[in-house]
Amino acid sequence: MKIKLITLIIVQTLFLSALSAQTTQEQADAIVLERLSRETQPYIVYAKEGVQEEMIITSSDGELLELDYACWVYYIQYAEGGEQGRYLIVNESNGNLLEVNAKSDAEPENLAEWRMIEIPITLQGTKWKLAGIVEVQTGEMKELEPKKCSECYTFTFDTDSTAVGQTVSNDLFVWLRPVLSVASYSKAGELGDGYLFLNIIKTIISYELNKNELKFYYDDGKNYLLFKQIGS
Repeated sequence: MKIKLITLIIVQTLFLSALSAQTTQEQADAIVLERLSRETQPYIVYAKEGVQEEMIITSSDGELLELDYACWVYYIQYAEGGEQGRYLIVNESNGNLLEVNAKSDAEPENLAEWRMIEIPITLQGTKWKLAGIVEVQTGEMKELEPKKCSECYTFTFDTDSTAVGQTVSNDLFVWLRPVLSVASYSKAGELGDGYLFLNIIKTIISYELNKNELKFYYDDGKNYLLFKQIGS
């Protein structure tokens, strides 16, 4: 009888240990948010409710990835101009994280039913300066004149989505949301490449914010204005 009792206690202890080793939803959320904390690009995190035992995901290269283990599943949706969506999958048994780039325009079905975790970006108070014009295909960058002007082609965010700054000789305004716009309401007295800059910002179609770089794409996405954070 004592042997059976001891055996029962051991089995219960092992069972409880196994349960405690499993990754909870809160722990999985923390794992995903810690991974995403290295990015500053605007994004929204969607979490699928409950542990998934089986799930099929179409990766960016068209391959079907079949998940056959218990896991917490998250979908990352990036803002306009950002990269394609991404799945983050947390293994329930050990907390390991798997990242899968999703196929373009292939969001999960019924995404509205997923739990949304919107991560605010903090841009207010940060200052940015134009590094140059970059050609996407070659990666070549051209600096704009005047190169030694410390305040030319700069702006500072007064909120997390709006900024005010300067071209060469005129005021510059930036709106990231709700509609992307970069504008200057005057061309008076522009010097150097100021007029070129003004013509470019009229054709901006999207933006990408990643770490300390802010890219404004124009010319059908073939080129972008590269701004780098210089202060906070």
